[in-house]
Amino acid sequence: MDRDNWDDYRFILAVAEHGSLNAAARVLGVNHATVLRRVIGFQDRHGIRIFDRARNGYRLRADQGGLIAALSDVRRAMDSADRAVTGQGAGVRGPVRITSTDSFCATILPEMIAGLQATHPELKLDLLSSNQPLNFEQLDAEVTVRPADKLPEGLSGTEVARLGFAVYANETLQFDPASPPWLALSGPLLRSRAGKWQQSQIEESTIVGAADSFITLRGLCSAGLGLALLPCFLGDGHDALQRVAGYPRQMETGIWVANHRDLDAVPRILACRMYLGEEIKRQSALLRGWR
Repeated sequence: MDRDNWDDYRFILAVAEHGSLNAAARVLGVNHATVLRRVIGFQDRHGIRIFDRARNGYRLRADQGGLIAALSDVRRAMDSADRAVTGQGAGVRGPVRITSTDSFCATILPEMIAGLQATHPELKLDLLSSNQPLNFEQLDAEVTVRPADKLPEGLSGTEVARLGFAVYANETLQFDPASPPWLALSGPLLRSRAGKWQQSQIEESTIVGAADSFITLRGLCSAGLGLALLPCFLGDGHDALQRVAGYPRQMETGIWVANHRDLDAVPRILACRMYLGEEIKRQSALLRGWR
């Protein structure tokens, strides 16, 4: 019988986690037919059936949960081995993927990345913008700069500053203070500190629009569509916006510079963390919204 390799497991796990061949194909960077062929081949080799075809995709059979758990353990072991290999090279050189939110990537980080590159010219830096939760177990990135109340499991890092929030509106907007029109967060940002405040404080009936990005939300707010809770460094820096009085001022969350804990001793990762952490500390008043 032919032996399986890690690629076989990746295809099975992708279908189990994403629920369809098309979604698995997008994640793996292949086409639908390739995923189908690999899944069928795996099942035929072992004489098992892992998935049932459902109306909206593929459903894991109840008796195959143990297999998926075992394959997940294999993936974690492979990822740990990859990180160990990645850390073998000495010196501050080589590729580093740095990820952050679109708000940071579009504003404060480019100049910091340029300074980091000038300080360590042998680095090859890749800045990835995403508001989605990161999967460091699969090495989506080595370093992250991210607002959060605490670090997820498996990450090692430092809170280097605080991110402040306030409510903003276009300075020409006329509204009833008892029932103002609100612009809301959507998508992954609903899980943020600001998203949780919104869900507890804003009546659904007063929401006139939404966005899954603070940059986009600021654009809607500056166009005069409604009030928005924004990071202070975005709101204060826009000429058309002003803070709206009467809302809690002290809303903050931490800004962390972190990496996967397996990479703590890698020189290029440590150099990136230290440089970015110091640069963000220099802008702590701006980020906190102190005026």
